[in-house]
Amino acid sequence: MNTLTFNGTTLTTIDKDDQVWLTSSDLAIALGYKHIKSLNRIYNSNADEFTEAMTKVIESTESVVSSKTKGLTAKIRIFSLRGCHLLAMFARTDIAKAFRVWVLDILEREVKTTSHQRTPLRKACDRLAVGNMLISDAYKIVTNHYNVDHIDQIPESKLPEAVAFVYDVILARQASNANNAKYIDDMHGIGSKKVEETRHAISVIQKALASLDCGIEVIRQNNEKQASVFESLKSQTARVVK
Repeated sequence: MNTLTFNGTTLTTIDKDDQVWLTSSDLAIALGYKHIKSLNRIYNSNADEFTEAMTKVIESTESVVSSKTKGLTAKIRIFSLRGCHLLAMFARTDIAKAFRVWVLDILEREVKTTSHQRTPLRKACDRLAVGNMLISDAYKIVTNHYNVDHIDQIPESKLPEAVAFVYDVILARQASNANNAKYIDDMHGIGSKKVEETRHAISVIQKALASLDCGIEVIRQNNEKQASVFESLKSQTARVVK
């Protein structure tokens, strides 16, 4: 578990399902409530607006503090950062507005993407890591550009942009070799304007391929979800027939 700090209050985070979650008790403190019951009341009144990606109940030993019950688990409700933001929209405490701003500020920085979502970016980095460059160095170029520690911290909405950035780096590296003999021969043979037009066309095509990779990955994930739903319905139908 890691921690986040809001308004001088340290909040323990739970890393689950590639998301950052906060417990109800920590969230109640952050929003300025004296008791968790106030927070639970707000949630219960608006539960229909929360999805499973925003809140869930888990078993945890963290809330079991009595020595007599040491080792036992208790059920606690947790909220993802998006769930925290929605809950704070219903809160009426003085600190709620500042909390909402804080959550939005850290949402893109803290939310991690899944391995599947990062596939096109990994492929682009593989293409960048040629010659004497290590794959770790290719990743470092990307993480430095987005000021993050790891590529899984790049928001999903920025992944296509990150892929395009890597291809721009690849093209820049190729351009740095413009003084070699082949490039000079090409310049004399078909003219500098034609060479630049060709290089630009290649850049456009590579970026389009990167976007296509992202699109294909999204379609594949959706098909997997649909297949899972179909199998579930098929199983339910089979039970009804029996």
